[in-house]
Amino acid sequence: MGLLLDCSEDFFFSSGMNLNKLAHFISLVLCYLFLGRYLLLIDDIWSVETWETIRNWLPHDNTNGSRVIVTTRFQAVGAACSERDGTDYVHTVHVLSDADSKSLFHQSISDSPSRKEGERMDTRSQVVGTGSSKGDGTDHLPSADVPSFSNPQSRKVGEKEEVHEDIWKYCGGLPLAIVTMAGLVACNPKKKSDHWSKVCKSLFPEQVAPLTLEGVTRILDYCYNDLPADLKTCSLYLSIFPKGSKISKKRLTRRWISECFVSEKEGLSAEEVAETYFNHLVRRKIIRPVDHSSNGKVKSFKVHDMILEYIVSKSSEENFITVVGGHWLMPTPSNKVRRLSMQSSGSKHGNSTKGMNLSQVRSLTVFGSQNRRLPFKSFNNGIIQVLDLEGWKGLTNKHLIDICKMLVLKYLSLRRTEVSEIPPKIEKLQYLETLDIRETNVEVLPKGF
Repeated sequence: MGLLLDCSEDFFFSSGMNLNKLAHFISLVLCYLFLGRYLLLIDDIWSVETWETIRNWLPHDNTNGSRVIVTTRFQAVGAACSERDGTDYVHTVHVLSDADSKSLFHQSISDSPSRKEGERMDTRSQVVGTGSSKGDGTDHLPSADVPSFSNPQSRKVGEKEEVHEDIWKYCGGLPLAIVTMAGLVACNPKKKSDHWSKVCKSLFPEQVAPLTLEGVTRILDYCYNDLPADLKTCSLYLSIFPKGSKISKKRLTRRWISECFVSEKEGLSAEEVAETYFNHLVRRKIIRPVDHSSNGKVKSFKVHDMILEYIVSKSSEENFITVVGGHWLMPTPSNKVRRLSMQSSGSKHGNSTKGMNLSQVRSLTVFGSQNRRLPFKSFNNGIIQVLDLEGWKGLTNKHLIDICKMLVLKYLSLRRTEVSEIPPKIEKLQYLETLDIRETNVEVLPKGF
């Protein structure tokens, strides 16, 4: 089996892939499957088509006691996996009951930031959705009505009829669908019941049938298109981060500011506007708080896998962010790369930027602690604004000489790297707003910096 894994890594990540290598790899896999005894686990299949493609390559006659276990979020996929021999091998993990679904829906609508933050929400409500986002040349769909940040806890029980009570019934007991729709309702408190009736008919044409992948995607599409333009940009930016990662709120909001997605507005500072945007994404259930500080504010958060998958897909379509390595299989962009996220792939070949036009990269982020080479010579130092190298063990003091030539740099994170000295030339970075040298070997900064 080790030989098989070595061959698969060599095939999928080497630059010299060809049809001969493909045929050789397939023959090795088929030989092992047909002659050996195996337990194969295929995790999180999203469509029947994907399963059928995999199934066609597996042995059809199981005479040696081999087993295949498939996990999926969708009943249709589970049924397809066990329908060939007429035996039902599906083990169903039960969805939420009607009572639990309804409770989760209304609880999610009522969820709000801390009371202290809630007292300031009304003064910031007009900030969201006013004007188009800066720093992004992407066209966006028209936004819905500007959402209100009024505290839902203050609503009277009698006003509940304005919310279409049947929304949760269409979500098939799936928590993600329920809380996403609840976030949509919570951020559109002025919408009446007839509006939500039309939304349900549009999103759920099959009425209360089991929710499919297409149904979940329709929900995410609608919720994304309902966002004001500024928040679409800020939500797409989440695709920079790897699947399952815990993300610092300050890391995200400071980067929003450095990318010029957020600026002073309506008498609020850029930091206050960024916090307002962040809180709105929390209300929308796009991000899920994980850690809080002593004053109740969010310190870190996560993004649900399916939401992140959707955001990454959108980001790729709009050539907003290019991800190399990591969990996602993104096509090589045909246009110039603007924002590059290099993620750990578990392979020495999995982080190649070969064939990419990097001359217009304005933001570079590196994830993973292993050593790797970065294509510094391919970048245009005159336009890079964000350089986030947190945790990159390949960074040396020598690299900082090149970094000091990035004259418009606004955000520089060297956190958890092995640098020990900041060169005096860093004074040339006159636009630098954030320099993170925590958990490094740097003891002093240059005089006058």
